[in-house]
This record gives sequence, C-alpha cells and structure tokens, in this order.
Amino acid sequence: MALTSFAQASVDDVLSPFDEQDWQQEGGLASLILISAGGGLNYDFALAGQMAETPLLQRSPALKAMLTALQRPLSRCRLIRLAQGEHHLQEHSFHRFIRRVIYIPLAHCPKAQFYLEDQAVVLTKNMPYSVGGAIAHKIVNPDETACVYLVCETLFPNGEKNAPFLEPHRFEVLTPEQFRQLIEVINQGLAVSALDPEKSSLLQHNLRSLADDWENTYQRFGKNWAGELSYQDVLLDLSALMNGKHPHLHDQGRQALAVIESVLTTANRAKAKRHFSRYFFFARHPLPESAQCPRFEKPIFIVSAPRAGSTLLFETLAQFPNVWTIGEESHELIEDIAQLHPAAQDFDSNRLTEVQASAEIVDLLKRRFVRQLRNREGLSYSKTATEASPDSVRFLEKTPKNALRIPFLKAAFPDALFVYLHREPAENISSLLEGWRSLRFIGYRNLPHWPHRQWSFFLPAGWRALHSTSLATIAAYQWRKCNETIINDLNNLPDSDWCRISYADLIAHPQATLMQIAHFAELDKDNDINALLTKTLPVSRLTLSDPAANKWRKYESELNTVLPELLRDAD
Repeated sequence: MALTSFAQASVDDVLSPFDEQDWQQEGGLASLILISAGGGLNYDFALAGQMAETPLLQRSPALKAMLTALQRPLSRCRLIRLAQGEHHLQEHSFHRFIRRVIYIPLAHCPKAQFYLEDQAVVLTKNMPYSVGGAIAHKIVNPDETACVYLVCETLFPNGEKNAPFLEPHRFEVLTPEQFRQLIEVINQGLAVSALDPEKSSLLQHNLRSLADDWENTYQRFGKNWAGELSYQDVLLDLSALMNGKHPHLHDQGRQALAVIESVLTTANRAKAKRHFSRYFFFARHPLPESAQCPRFEKPIFIVSAPRAGSTLLFETLAQFPNVWTIGEESHELIEDIAQLHPAAQDFDSNRLTEVQASAEIVDLLKRRFVRQLRNREGLSYSKTATEASPDSVRFLEKTPKNALRIPFLKAAFPDALFVYLHREPAENISSLLEGWRSLRFIGYRNLPHWPHRQWSFFLPAGWRALHSTSLATIAAYQWRKCNETIINDLNNLPDSDWCRISYADLIAHPQATLMQIAHFAELDKDNDINALLTKTLPVSRLTLSDPAANKWRKYESELNTVLPELLRDAD
C-alpha cells in the first residue's frame, strides 16, 4: 500500500550526522537504530519495553521530520543499508504479525528489486510503502552500490487522530481467533506430514485444546499485564507438545509456530539459558568427616535483592588474596539439606533462622562448602596436600536467598560479616522483570498452591497472594520484602558486623567502594588487587543485556504502576 510521498529529502541531509561506527553490522546488512525499546541501541521486540527515541535520531532533524510526517504511532525504526546480495527482511514473530512495516527508500539503487512473496514491487525514492509485517518480503540488490532504506513499524495501518508519535508500551497478545488461526495452520502441516497418523491426530487434538486454554485465559485477563504468567503457561505447554515435531511441519506451519512462541519473547530469552551451578552434581558430596575442615574465620556474606549487582561485587571481591569461594551461588548446596529446603516449611518462604542452625546441620553445611572451596587461582582446597591446607579460610559467599537467612548464617558462623548491597528500586525491579522474562532464573517449578508452572528467584513470605498480579507487582514485592528483611535483621546485629554500600557507588566509584569493603572486612591487598582497582569493573557473567544509563526506562510504563506505592511506603 503506497502512502503519501515526502518532499524530496537529500540522502546527505539524512546521513551526514552519522559516522560509520554508528552502524551495526549484520553481514551484508547494516542498521542504524532510531526508535527502540527504552531508547537504547537495540532491536528488541514484544515485551521489551517503552518505545523511545535513540540519541542517534536526536542528531538528525531531517529524519525526525520524516518520521513525524507519517502521522502515526511508531514502534521500532531504523535505517538499513543493504550491500550487494539478497536480504530477507521479515521476522516470523508475533511482533511483526500485529504490525505493519513502512519502507521509505532514501538511496534506492535502480536495479534493486523489492519482493512481496514472489511478486516484484516497484519502490520509488522517498515514497513510503507499507506491508504487513508477517508477509514474506525481501530486497535483492545486484549492484555494488549500497541501498539505504528507512524502516518503520506501526501498530495502526491507517493512523489515528491525536495519536502519540511513539507507540506506547502495551501488553499485547494474540486474540483467541488469531491463536486458533495459527494453530490450524500448524495442524494443516501436521496432517500432510510424515508423522505417524495416530500421533498426528492426537497432537492436533491437543493443540486445539491449547487454543481453548488460550481463549479461557483471554476471557479472564484480556490484554492485561496480570495475565502474563497464565499466557506463558500455555506457551510452555505448546513448546512441550511440539518438542521435536518441527521437522514434520511445512514452512507455513513452522512460521505459524514461530509467531505463537514469540508472543511473550524478549530479546534476552533467545540467548539466555537457565543458570545452573557448575557444582550442582557435587552438592551431595561433602568433605568426608575424616578430612580436615578448616575454621571459617570472619566469613563474608553479600546480601542483597536478586539482580542488585551482587554477582559483579562477588566476582570482584573473589580476586582478593586469601579469599576462598565455591565459585558459584550455593542454592543446591544449601537446599539439598532437607531441613533447609523451603518444602520443610510448606514452601512458605526461603526464610531460615537460628532455629534451623543445629550443630549437625551447620557441620554438614560447612563440609559441603569446603568440598567446593577454591581460591582466586582456582586451586581446590580439598585437593591441596594436607600439610599445605590452611587451618582457617576467609570465606566469601553470595546467594540472593541469603537475604532471608541472616539469623541462620549468624548462628552458623558467629563471627560472620555482612555486606549489604542496595540498588535503587527502578533499576533493580527493572532487572528483576528482565530476569523473570528471560526464564534463566527459575527457582522452583510446580509449587504447591501456585497456579503457574514456575517461579523465578526467591520466595518471600506471602508470595502465594501474587497469583493474579503482574510481573511488575511480583518483582516489586520481591525487592521490597528482600530489602526490608535485610535491614530488620542487620539492625539486630552490632554495627561492626555489617556495612552498607550502594550499587550506584560501586559503578561510579569502584575503587573507593571496594576499599571501604576491604577495610571493613580486613581483606589483604596485593599488586594484583592494586592493578584491578585501576581498571573499569567488567560486565558480570550473569548480565542479560548490555549495561546502559537509564536502561530501566525500557520498562518505565510498567514500573509506574508499582513505584509510587514503594516510594510512598519508604517515606
């Protein structure tokens, strides 16, 4: 569908504000991101967050004028530069299924061909052309000269009066009719596939049952954030049903399946795998009672809400000399002890107190820690010669669930020290949201009295009451309960047993912050540490997306539903 042509715009006017390093290379296609989730240099989609202008767009008044002239709310927008070759441009994703894509040729090579399906379409310079995002389309450039196009996505094909320039952040899911339409495309592929007819028939029946589940969920929640986990459960069931069945589908069936599976997808989910401790399989093998168990001298426990930056702090402090760690978080090492698993308390929470710190349990826990102890060089304590093993160790540990276990840890390790890492709610809750949606931090599956398939991170008291709330509400509740519990428990300890630092200070003033901790915990320094402190802190291995200033604004519209109450309670 051709739209109104723009006044002739000079390619030089459009491209002159940009340098070559502004372009992101993807093989023969280079992108320059103009509108994105949170205004960052990303091309995230689905629930990735509020649309915002990037700094690149703000440098080009000519481009901003062109986008404004479209007179419709815009989602992702970018310039693309296509080298010689064939470029397939559509994505088989829900994001494109519900949007149209507008192409505006800025430097359209005369020999380049634009194809919808297999039909060639003539594009004219500065003439916008709109196409359904799910329709297969490509550009073939036979010339050595690169073509440049402005590519914009919009939710409204015909525009809307008084609509915002940028598309608002909304919760979007397939309607029951759309879901059934896609399921039937999948079933048509299964019906003519090489799959055993009986198995194919059963699978088609089960897929239609899933369509019923989706419709029931839609009738309950509609397009409301509170339904996110319920919709996710249906998608998890779909993935379980279709596991290994993709080769039996024709192209249309695979494309339909890809659209459904991407409904709640964020950019991080595709590349993030669930995090397991590398020592998981050793969790049930503590140090033998006959072996030497060192004394834990002033062990240091980092306590914080999940996604507060504790991994970065842990990885940095682990570089100090004479510090020993297990190299990972201790979820399995602790919870594999039946009395310390939340099941022992009917899954009410991850709370542990001095009541659970019996001599037998504490001894077992220490031996489990010792079995995995290693220093900064990677030397295993249990594999050192007996005569070379130190009689005491400075043990460093961080597991987010320990935020609820301070009384237990203090009873188990009477001279324990605690480093409380605090992160501001907007940043921390945003990162928790990102973690929930990545499916990388699943703490428990099939919890009793929880209607959803899984739960991420830790269990705060009262978590079951959150069953029909949004993920933003759940994440905010986790942040608040975590920090409240830490503060209350630490206030019951002598001031000399704990210190508080902020994530903002750790990032902005790493040397001063680390020296504060080293002084508090009486950690030794050496040349390696002095060299480390002169460098920028590295990105944590558990980081889901690249660090950026105000990255939390991707989820600003969701956070605005929970932050006012949090800040009011804080006052």
